[in-house]
Amino acid sequence: YSLDRDTKISQLQIGDAVCYRVAVGESAQSNGFGFVAALPGDTVSLAKGMLQVNGAPSKYSGPTNLADSGPLMVPQNHVYVVTSTHLTDSVVKGPLPAAALRGRIAEFP
Repeated sequence: YSLDRDTKISQLQIGDAVCYRVAVGESAQSNGFGFVAALPGDTVSLAKGMLQVNGAPSKYSGPTNLADSGPLMVPQNHVYVVTSTHLTDSVVKGPLPAAALRGRIAEFP
């Protein structure tokens, strides 16, 4: 994949694929990959296992077994990133700060 490391939060769009830092243990880090489901100022919630963004179902997140939660407004300099498993994404960890963003995936192989 090709990674655009110069991408800023303000340049991201809903549906963009991104790479981000994931803490593994106390000092190690790994890469996470997901899709932008919400931008700063958007409101997200989980209702009946489905992610809602600004009151509408998100097409970037499948059903979860997690309890209903929210609403939560995505803060400035953060994005809401979802993955297929939800193990390291915003559904479980909360909005992703700009400092954790490694870049936008510009091209898939």
